[in-house]
Amino acid sequence: SSRAFETLPDDEAFEDLTDWFAPMLSSGARDIRAHRESTSACLWEPVGTLEEYLRVNLHQMPLSFLEPDQVASESGTQLQGSVILGAGARIATGARLRRTVVWEGETVPAGLTASDGVFAGGQFHACASEKAMK
Repeated sequence: SSRAFETLPDDEAFEDLTDWFAPMLSSGARDIRAHRESTSACLWEPVGTLEEYLRVNLHQMPLSFLEPDQVASESGTQLQGSVILGAGARIATGARLRRTVVWEGETVPAGLTASDGVFAGGQFHACASEKAMK
């Protein structure tokens, strides 16, 4: 549930989500779900840079408890080759994208040609290690 992010600390760095989710669950929240796995079955990937974010989105690790196509379908996300379109996102006629994540609700303008980055907040954000053309 996106509601879980309403209580995300603004200026704190933390590793353990116990203090974040546990109070919501204790208060009876029913829209937060989880699947518990052993630590040996988990893989944590950093997503603090555009390069990391793009890599993790485009090269998802196979997980026994998660079917990416089903999750995408349920959320309204579309997987189109090397492009991930968030729910409600649109690509205008004439735009060309490759290896790009488009956030939900965004509209990629006609004529934009871009590769290796993220389209969010009405603009394309190229990964530092790659070049994009507009």
